[in-house]
Amino acid sequence: MEREDIEETVKVESIKELKDIYETLKENGFPNLIGQRCPVNEDRAPGEECFDIMIELLKNEPASTPCIFSDQMGRGRTTLGMIIACLIKEIQITTELRRMEDIDLVAKDTVDDLIHQKFESALPKCQDDDDPFIKGEFDVIKELLEKIPATKEGKRKLTESLTFVDHHQRELDFRI
Repeated sequence: MEREDIEETVKVESIKELKDIYETLKENGFPNLIGQRCPVNEDRAPGEECFDIMIELLKNEPASTPCIFSDQMGRGRTTLGMIIACLIKEIQITTELRRMEDIDLVAKDTVDDLIHQKFESALPKCQDDDDPFIKGEFDVIKELLEKIPATKEGKRKLTESLTFVDHHQRELDFRI
């Protein structure tokens, strides 16, 4: 599907800042909406304070709390936020399931199955799944995994989270 560039002149009658839009939403049916700014520089790795902001915001929220991310430019910062939220929510859910197991509310086998289904089973195949670069198989990453074997599990988890986010971003792209 080819897109055609169309230019139109529009007379701007008013402009609202993002914080004003959030306030309007709060007043009109979404009183629990929280807008949180998390400054991330696109050109380098985020600082620890970015992770701290998100952890602080999400740690006391139920794992079912929806999160919406926007960097207002459609670049990598949205994906970064989604990945961090996925990892935080996974920790919340698995911790809660393990607590239920500890108090004999849910059987260990059931907890293990739920964790596997939600966080460890493969997502539907995609045409790019076999691309080594899509899978993060860069030489520097291979060297890291070889020299520090303990990083393998973290790499696996990050790849799963990236794949999950990628699949959901594609779903959103198709719906827009």
